[in-house]
Amino acid sequence: MHCHVRGIAIGDMDEFYQANQFDLEEIISELVENEQWDENGVIHINAKSMEA
Repeated sequence: MHCHVRGIAIGDMDEFYQANQFDLEEIISELVENEQWDENGVIHINAKSMEA
């Protein structure tokens, strides 16, 4: 299983992760708990939906 974050450039990923680390961890935990991954075991998160 792995996580795919869409809607963000590769070069912006470090800054995005640092700014959203705890939110991402919470979102991923909830998605895993609710078994919300695709048929390939990928959890999808849209970065744009996390912008404040």
